[in-house]
Order: sequence, then structure tokens, then C-alpha cells
Amino acid sequence: MSNDVIPPCAAGLDLRPDELRAACLALVAQLVGGTFEDEWLVKRLLTFHIPDPDELLRGGEGARTL
Repeated sequence: MSNDVIPPCAAGLDLRPDELRAACLALVAQLVGGTFEDEWLVKRLLTFHIPDPDELLRGGEGARTL
């Protein structure tokens, strides 16, 4: 877990990274009153990269100049 950020509520629980992630998802689901479908964790979904706004709008009217 050397690169994982451990939330204060989980500090000292001696959880493996996969257990910690599952516990965090369960906590979020409980706090917001929602659910997480197991499929969301394993299904391969399309993703895309949103460029930096300064890069995306470079040269456009009203764009910032750096």
C-alpha cells in the first residue's frame, strides 16, 4: 500500500489494498444512500482524456495566454 492514500477513517485497520478500496466504496454508498453494482468494477468501459482547457481553447477568442 505504499502508493495508496489511506483515508483517516481506515488508518490502522490493516486492510489489503483491494479490501481498502472495497471498504471505501461501501462507505461512499452508505453515505450517499446509493449502491454500487459489482459490474461497474469489472466491466470495461470506454474512457477519454479531457485536454487542459488552456490547450483546448488555445488561439480561440477570449482564451488565456500563458
